[in-house]
Amino acid sequence: MAIHFGWYGSRGTPGVSHSDIEDDMEGTAMDVYMSFGLRTIPDWDDYFTETDTVLSSTIGDSPIKLILEISLLALNDLKTSLTNTTKIDKIKTEYDGDSKIWGFYIEEPNWPTYAYDKDVTEVVRDTMTKPVIVNVRTAGAQDASDPTDANAADQSTYSNYAANANIINGFDYPFLNTGSGWDGANDFTTSSKPLAYIENHTPTNIPGWFAIQAFEESGAHRMPTTEQMEWLTYRALVTGVEGILFYSYLLSDEDMIADVKTLCTTLDTKDINDILAGTNKDDKATKISGSNIEWAYRLYNDSYYLIVVDNKPETGSSRSYNFECDLEARFDDFAYASNWLDSPSTTITTTTVGSTKKKFSSNESFNVGEYKVYRFLCP
Repeated sequence: MAIHFGWYGSRGTPGVSHSDIEDDMEGTAMDVYMSFGLRTIPDWDDYFTETDTVLSSTIGDSPIKLILEISLLALNDLKTSLTNTTKIDKIKTEYDGDSKIWGFYIEEPNWPTYAYDKDVTEVVRDTMTKPVIVNVRTAGAQDASDPTDANAADQSTYSNYAANANIINGFDYPFLNTGSGWDGANDFTTSSKPLAYIENHTPTNIPGWFAIQAFEESGAHRMPTTEQMEWLTYRALVTGVEGILFYSYLLSDEDMIADVKTLCTTLDTKDINDILAGTNKDDKATKISGSNIEWAYRLYNDSYYLIVVDNKPETGSSRSYNFECDLEARFDDFAYASNWLDSPSTTITTTTVGSTKKKFSSNESFNVGEYKVYRFLCP
């Protein structure tokens, strides 16, 4: 499992440039970029002209690869008849073999304005050899942060589209203009929200991705703080998503773009991508005490890592917790645990439990919206 990171962008000029990709994306954990808006180009020939411009002028020689949106014109033909494949075949011929393209993307097929059922996405998936991502709109015609209308997507919506895609994507942007700080954020961690739907979708062999709020929009959303954006990312990662898309480059600002770059640089230099893609050992760790936290336990490169994340941040809250972490029989013991993200790292006090476990209590504060990555160093 490789975890992918990237920005939603724009269709191109005067949007995201090649220098933007070089300056803000390369050299980090980011490996993909989505040129958001190509799907809505009303002229069929212009869709290809604009796509070619993005590939040559925006992507260029970058190691960052494009996720190309499927034109609504092609999808509308399939909606009319599943055998009307002339346009989708043309997209395949032009771009499925292009080395600058990572995969393809269908935006909100369940939105009533589009109303593309799973059979349409299945045709696209089966036509392409590269991955096809389907992004589910959570709430039909309403604000995706408050899925309460009659068209609201539920678990079956995500599972139905997942069964007819290579990757299923969801989004939830909880920091609204109606509040401030942590207490003003919508709780996006409940069982009736997109992150849980992505976590619990079937079939289980279809990867789930998630979009992270990194923008503000007048009258709707406020810009999250650095800590809030980082928390959203880690909270999604411990759920098991295999891709993170930051929304969106053009609705963000210089500070947030820099913060996302810093986060993705840390994810790269600290091997978080590889750690999360390591061997799942969740059954080898036991939470002895602690509430409102989510966690993941992984074995990577002969070290164990415990990732602990605040589940529902609230102003003034703090978390204390104890875990027993099994190192398994192949290790007699381990030297110590450290906070992997600290520089220099902080040694965490541990005590032995039986022959293969360590119980540890963090002496550090674990405040609202925080996350920790503990590395258990084995001799």
